[in-house]
Amino acid sequence: LRTDSIVGGKATDQEVDAYSAVLAAELAKYPVDLLEKLKLDVIILSRDLKNGTGTLGGVADGPSNTFHLCVSTQRPVWVIHHELFHLVDYRDDGRVEEDPGWAKLNGPTKYSQGRASAGGEIDDRKDGFLNDYARYKVGEDKAELFAAMMVLPERVDRRTQEDPVLKKKALRMKELLKAFCPKVDDAFCTRK
Repeated sequence: LRTDSIVGGKATDQEVDAYSAVLAAELAKYPVDLLEKLKLDVIILSRDLKNGTGTLGGVADGPSNTFHLCVSTQRPVWVIHHELFHLVDYRDDGRVEEDPGWAKLNGPTKYSQGRASAGGEIDDRKDGFLNDYARYKVGEDKAELFAAMMVLPERVDRRTQEDPVLKKKALRMKELLKAFCPKVDDAFCTRK
């Protein structure tokens, strides 16, 4: 993950306080063991976070143990869980954009690899993906599913009943989480 091109503006004290409260509440949902395994040293809160390709809600940088989060994002809770999963994904095997086993769950469907707009919503297509951002590449597919499982578990549950590929992915996600942190139980992603 490259973060050398990330820039953000200075957030106001009020923005930092408000976002920090949301961040603390969302991180409290995780077992302490999982958070410790992330080796997260630095959390940077900025406004109008950008890189060379556009505006960002957040960036997880595993190699530098840094979490960049944008206080002006429209979906802070989704972004927190999405980016946190990128750290889990990086820590479990050092890779985020490669997971042949996960990609195989798609069957003949391939990732688009083109530009994709940020996620945070669930569409109703039944093609094994939650939204266009999940269709972009394997790392985003996994992070979008994880965020949805944390933020909208009932909606994901409904979609997995209608979409066999998505159901396989949800089961695989739970396996990945348990392997990464044994304290993650079956009910983890359905807690509010």
